[in-house]
Amino acid sequence: MLTTDSILGLYRTFAADLKTVRRQQYWFHRRHDNAVVRRLRKWRLRRFMLFPALDDLEAEITYLLIRARRPKVIVEMSPNAGWSTTWILSGLRDNADGGQLWSYDVHDTSTKLVPKALAQGRWHFVKGDARETTAKSPDFDYLFIDSDHSKEFAEWYVQSLFPRIRPGIPVSVHDVFHAATPSQEGAVVLDWLRRKGVPFWTPSRQTSGEAARHIRAERERLGLDYKIHHSDRNPMLFFEV
Repeated sequence: MLTTDSILGLYRTFAADLKTVRRQQYWFHRRHDNAVVRRLRKWRLRRFMLFPALDDLEAEITYLLIRARRPKVIVEMSPNAGWSTTWILSGLRDNADGGQLWSYDVHDTSTKLVPKALAQGRWHFVKGDARETTAKSPDFDYLFIDSDHSKEFAEWYVQSLFPRIRPGIPVSVHDVFHAATPSQEGAVVLDWLRRKGVPFWTPSRQTSGEAARHIRAERERLGLDYKIHHSDRNPMLFFEV
């Protein structure tokens, strides 16, 4: 079961590697955050640029869980421009045990931005509607969801993908706790967790905020506290069945 103490332990265990990856991601972000990109962002042309959705804590915890659980196959929905993808691939690269990422999206912007050296030999991108394409996805050891945030889409993946989750497999669902009231997608996921009796964990400040405070204090102690992403809302939900 994921707890704040277990996450803090992962920060200590992988601090040196995380420091290297954060530096890598910082410069990757900076390369795609210039005057042209900011203009595109203003016009909301997100499909043509890197537009990070994962906040720093969410991204780091994703990386740390991959390092600790050493999944052989990760399924990601949806990479968008590839920010979460690069964090996931970094974890697989640093595990160096042949882990593979399968990403599903309706557009292929991520394939134009994810560094080839990071993708080569470990990334498989499938274009199309995930409700059709994931039917042929391999069995996975980590499920990462940051996709259509509608109630209808959540009901689909709860019925179609969640039954494929084996015991001990980490699952991440983004954009659940942006506000005190969970999102429509989040409400579907939380209802499923309640019915199954599965606990969840989140660094979101919209819950108690205690977890985020402890993690920030530990990151500061480890020298990992400079910002990469501008946001710190951390609305992601994590759980293991």
